[in-house]
Amino acid sequence: MAGTGTHVRGAVRQPDALRELLRLAVERRAPLATDPATTIYRLVNAAADGLPGLTVDRYGDALVASLYDDDDRLPPRPMPEPLIALLAETAETIGARALYVKYRPKEAGRIAEDQVEMLAPPKPVWGPDLGEFVAVEAGLAYLIRPGEGLSVGLFGDMREGRARVRAWADGRRVLNCFAYTCGFGVAAAAGGAIRVLNLDLSKPALAWGQKNYRANGFEPDPYDFVYGDVFDWLARLAKRGDRFELVILDPPGFSRTRRRRFSAARDYGELAVLAAGCTAADGLLLACCNVAELPWPRFRDQVLAGLAGVGRAAEVAGVYHEPAVDFPAPAGTEPYLKMLLLRLG
Repeated sequence: MAGTGTHVRGAVRQPDALRELLRLAVERRAPLATDPATTIYRLVNAAADGLPGLTVDRYGDALVASLYDDDDRLPPRPMPEPLIALLAETAETIGARALYVKYRPKEAGRIAEDQVEMLAPPKPVWGPDLGEFVAVEAGLAYLIRPGEGLSVGLFGDMREGRARVRAWADGRRVLNCFAYTCGFGVAAAAGGAIRVLNLDLSKPALAWGQKNYRANGFEPDPYDFVYGDVFDWLARLAKRGDRFELVILDPPGFSRTRRRRFSAARDYGELAVLAAGCTAADGLLLACCNVAELPWPRFRDQVLAGLAGVGRAAEVAGVYHEPAVDFPAPAGTEPYLKMLLLRLG
């Protein structure tokens, strides 16, 4: 039954038990639900809430439910109708207006573009299509597109990371690598950064980031939204002498370009070395990794060994993970999100 390790697809045979598990998950997120300054958070966190195979994220008026199946079949098996009905019931209870569904592959970085619509249907399975709308986190506005692909505009597990960057940014020049829609950039700008340079390999994501800036009353400088391979740009910035007091690395676990393949588990040390070349003396380097299979000690050692190999002194200034209130780790497991803050000499 649900709550004892059964995948949520099997749990729909016990609707009363499933309804109770959803109710308890909503209850656990009450501290977030009562904060009007934050409408982006996780409502259901899979096995940690007794619902293996299912996560549900809230983005203001929308719920985004993700199913994780072991078979990775295409097209994916549709979400069971009884589960849709129960999630719609949950949405109505908390005041959400629409429910979207994503079918999560084991490795999102490896899917073909023509498969995306099968895995991320653009229309909701319940409620009106909300298109693009604003949701908020710590009082900052972010444009959300729940029907646009597997990623809808902001990753809720980095909420506390963005809050920390906002606190650290005052008076600093910030380099935001793998910027996506520039969530870290918005937080740094709100925190008083002198400059924020956002790097990403997606022009649409950077354009989305500029809209996020405008949604918060910041006029984006197009020169601070740079398209290109982060590895290439880090080398270029170091060569021309650009230095930043805060450098943020938040790469995907796996990515592929015409020139290189990147695996966080294998290549993070190399990435950290390149980032260090752009980090000012006594500056901060925030290295983030969301690969659950990469143990924390190995991640830390890989980063520190890379820096030591080029003679760059590094002091560990902080160690952080995903927010415990809405991203609790299942019993007996480690947090998957790793954030290592280093002060470089």
